[in-house]
Amino acid sequence: MLALLVVAGATGLHVAWTVLGVGGPRGTQAFTDLAELAGALAAAVACALRAGRERGGDRLGWGLLAGASLSWAAGEAIWSVFELGLGREVPFPSLADVGFLGTAPLAVAGVLALSPGSAAPKVRAAVDGVIVAGSLLFVSWALLLGPLYREAGTGVLERAIGLAYPASDIALASAALLVAARLRRSRPALGFVIAGLLALAVADSGFAYLTVNGAYSNGSITDAGWLAGFLLIAAGAAAPPTRSEAVAARAGREILIPYLPVAMAVAAAVAGGPRMVADGVLFWSGVAVVALVLGRQVLALVENGRLTRELEGRAADLERANAELRSADEVKTSFLAIASHELRTPLTSIVGFATTMRIHWERIGDEEKLREVEAIERQARRLSRLAGDLLTMSCIEAGALEVRPDSFEASQAIRHALGELGPQVEAVRVICPAGLRVVADRDHVQQMLVNYLGNALKYGRRPITIEARAEDEWVELRVRDCGPGVPEDFRPRLFQRFAQAGTDTTRRGEGTGLGLSIVRGLARAQRGDAWYEPNEPFGACFAVRLPRARERSRAPTAPAGVACGVAAEAGCGAGAEAAGASAERPGTLTA
Repeated sequence: MLALLVVAGATGLHVAWTVLGVGGPRGTQAFTDLAELAGALAAAVACALRAGRERGGDRLGWGLLAGASLSWAAGEAIWSVFELGLGREVPFPSLADVGFLGTAPLAVAGVLALSPGSAAPKVRAAVDGVIVAGSLLFVSWALLLGPLYREAGTGVLERAIGLAYPASDIALASAALLVAARLRRSRPALGFVIAGLLALAVADSGFAYLTVNGAYSNGSITDAGWLAGFLLIAAGAAAPPTRSEAVAARAGREILIPYLPVAMAVAAAVAGGPRMVADGVLFWSGVAVVALVLGRQVLALVENGRLTRELEGRAADLERANAELRSADEVKTSFLAIASHELRTPLTSIVGFATTMRIHWERIGDEEKLREVEAIERQARRLSRLAGDLLTMSCIEAGALEVRPDSFEASQAIRHALGELGPQVEAVRVICPAGLRVVADRDHVQQMLVNYLGNALKYGRRPITIEARAEDEWVELRVRDCGPGVPEDFRPRLFQRFAQAGTDTTRRGEGTGLGLSIVRGLARAQRGDAWYEPNEPFGACFAVRLPRARERSRAPTAPAGVACGVAAEAGCGAGAEAAGASAERPGTLTA
């Protein structure tokens, strides 16, 4: 509001001074020249300062507007030198016209750079601006400029420059109207600029008309339009940026605006009849407008295709997001079902055994008490494993898993993993070369092996084999069994969370379905990986790859097929029984 008051006050003072003729013709002339020069310089400084605070397209836009204002100020300075300094009439044409005419292209480019929207709509807006300008030039030439040009007695250069002014005004007005049509809500800064450009266009048009008719004199009331225009541009540059500046286009108005001047040009052409073809300016400007309209339609088709592709991409993204949400909901449901089952079963056992011991404490013997305490302990350990799996899985998914890499022999991790299996260790055979070392978190490697072995013992068949071998910079640990293996259609989901939920294969034993997903998460945290492959001729093979440690010294290598005094690798079937018969102590390791 304050900016509008300042602009109105300065413009009103300019009009009053001009009408009243304060100071006589000489004083009025000096006042109007200096006031307009000061207004243009104020706009140039304000736009330059705004450009320094902006980024990207807005910085370019304000910079171009600063250049436009400075170009007009240079023209006005030359004009003032002739009128005020030399005391003579400004020649036409002169260097002042270069400055004045240089304002329009810079201002048009600047306001288009400030207009909202992406790059593609801005290109179309620029084409729209040329269509509007060409159509208005066609109409102006047919109705006013053509007759004046032909009747003027000046030379070709003078007439060309005289026509350049209204052409510039048409370009300014077209750009201002197009940008105004793209605004959906109030945008103070750009609104001031648009109003300023329209004021400049009106003032220039008045100047051109009066000049062609030989009626222009300095101090004309039309000069107030230049002062008002540049002050409005300066007010726009000084306006604080607001969130409402990030707005979209009003599609309806933006589409219609270019076609209104085209319709006017068509009406003028129809009214003019055959003479329109004979006039070179009208003919070629009409051809240019038609070509631009066709080009605009091509741009519209290209933009519509891009928008269609974007919509299809967003629809696909939404569908994927919906699928992920459905999957997450299924995972949540599976987790609740499995967790409730896995928690309820051991808790029921613990409560049952504890209740039995409490009620019948005096009547049961020590051996039975010991068995029930051991049962309570087993179920408590089961609960502890479940809690540990859930915590580990949570850390893996949150990226908060703590890894403490260390160099140790693979045989040590295998030994500790076998130690956690209890009596079931007798079902496992081990093949591990002496001195084979890995670099990983020791506890994580043991947990991976325990999960693999537990999976093989639960779903596979004997014999079960652990094999460790070196592969270049890696150590691969494989757990094989001779069971039915994993169905091919289930393999893609094998390492997913709760993969066993709802499958026929997995409900043969207890478990949460987290074991294999934990193995893969732990392996990748060590810069390795985990995967499944069929065991030939039948069975399952679960593998994990871990970084290999550099050998400190060359340790003696065990004979092929024998590792650290344990059984040779067993196959599946009759051959496995023979291999098992030759084993020293299945499931054990010696240093």
